[in-house]
Amino acid sequence: MQRILAVLGLFGLALAGLATWHAVDSRLVSQAAARQRQLNEAAGRLLDAAGMLAGERGLVNGLLADPAHPDRQARTEAAARRSEAEAALAAGLAGAAGFDLGPVRQAQAALAGLRDRADAALLSGGGGAPSQPEWFAGATAAIDAVIILRRLIDAANDTAGKVANAVTLRDRLAELAGQQRGLLNGLIAAGAAPSHQDLISLGAASGRIAGA
Repeated sequence: MQRILAVLGLFGLALAGLATWHAVDSRLVSQAAARQRQLNEAAGRLLDAAGMLAGERGLVNGLLADPAHPDRQARTEAAARRSEAEAALAAGLAGAAGFDLGPVRQAQAALAGLRDRADAALLSGGGGAPSQPEWFAGATAAIDAVIILRRLIDAANDTAGKVANAVTLRDRLAELAGQQRGLLNGLIAAGAAPSHQDLISLGAASGRIAGA
């Protein structure tokens, strides 16, 4: 009788454990996974944007060495880098909802002013062009702001990854608890005291749960 009571007690604990594990809302798990994918995409697009901005920075810096005589091909390439950077940045910021985007937007606004001055100077023969140090500093500030945001996203994504690992562990525990419950159900259905081998099997099942 004591063995049967012990088995029933273990059965109750297993059911309580299952109820606790499955109390985690599956919708939250799905949302965490979706958020992780979103952050991965945003971080990737911001990395692209930083690279394109760096390309534009170098090309325009070269053009500003002699704004009165700009190289046409270099101007075309700089414009292409700018367009690609703006597209990548827009996509990255769209996926970074919930983060502080203020520093990036401020740096981009300052860079836009420098771009306007550089464009006007390169079209009109050099007058009013920003100096190379001024341009380089402004473009670098814009790149740095993007990189900082990307690092913040990477840190948040690491947290999301830990959540995903916890979910995997929860599922593993649920499976092991299910195995233990099956053993208990079989013993109860048999209507007899558990044998020595039955107790060994239950102990092994409990050990796997503890190990997980």
